[in-house]
Order: sequence, then C-alpha cells, then structure tokens
Amino acid sequence: MAQPDLPPPGETTFLLGGMDLEMRTIKALLLRYGHQPGETLFDRGLEWHNAHLSAYQDLLHRPGPIYGIELQEDLPPPPAYHRIDHHNALAHLPSSLEQLATLLGHALSREEQLIAANDRGYIPAMQALGASPGEIAHIRRLDRQAQGVTEAEETQARADIARRRQAGPLTLVATDLRRFSPITDALFG
Repeated sequence: MAQPDLPPPGETTFLLGGMDLEMRTIKALLLRYGHQPGETLFDRGLEWHNAHLSAYQDLLHRPGPIYGIELQEDLPPPPAYHRIDHHNALAHLPSSLEQLATLLGHALSREEQLIAANDRGYIPAMQALGASPGEIAHIRRLDRQAQGVTEAEETQARADIARRRQAGPLTLVATDLRRFSPITDALFG
C-alpha cells in the first residue's frame, strides 16, 4: 500500500499496537522524529491479544493522517486512517518498523535491521542477515523483556523444558505460562 507524504509531526497521529521489541523501537523512533506522547503519539499499553483499533476510538476523528501500527481493525477505520502492519494477510509486506522508517525517510541501524528481521521472521531471519549468536541472543532477550517476560517466567520456562516429552518429531512442553517466547527461544538453540 502506498503511503502519502508525511505531514509535520504536529499534524500526524500514530497509534501503537501490542508491545514487543519492534513496537518499543517504533515508539523510540517516533519520539526521535518529534512526535510527543499524548499529542501525536498514543500508546495505550496494549498487548497482542487486545491490540484493537477500538482501543483508540476516541482519537479516530483527529485532523490529519492517522497511522495505526499493528492494530486489528475491529471497527471501520476513518478515511484518513493508514494501516502499518505485516502480519497474517499482510505478511508479504516489510516489517512495521521498516514501513515506518520508509515513511520517515530513516535509514535503519544494524540493530534496527535485526529487530525488524526478528519481528518478520524470528531467528532464521536474523541469521539470514548474518547475525552472530551474540546479536541474536541480545535481540531475543530485549524482545522478551519488551513483551513483559519476567525472570520468574524465564525460570519456569527452563523448568518446563526440563520436563518436555518427544512425540516423534514434535517436542511437547506443558506450561501454564501466558507467553511462549522464553520456551521457544530456549528450544531453538
């Protein structure tokens, strides 16, 4: 989807979706480009399961373009709304961070490139960029932290993995963790 030329920060609204490392990086980038929290940058502290456009319903009639970043459109968006996303039916698009960088005319740093790759294609996408094991571990740790994974959850994940079972080619891990990233990260390596 072609994006319109971006007006100055005071005339554009950005609505953030569920928090992870990519979204945290997007927020930092918007702050760096002059967007102010509560003025043109809005973060309702959403998680993946509740990242819906309706969480920002009170802001959808603001003047100027409105960019929803990784928000499920659970209500009809207004005409000035632009969706930035790369999940599900939009998986053929660049990551949301890459789309925003293009919109802002921002060249991604090495770390930002790895963050975008991680969100788009997890560890294999970072490996495809030539990421070292240390870079991968660093990005994955930051992503788990941004998702809200606690040290207690990391510890529980290791304990749950220690009790895993094999069913043919499948590894089965019983857990009551809400977030699965500490398990998948540990199993990947």
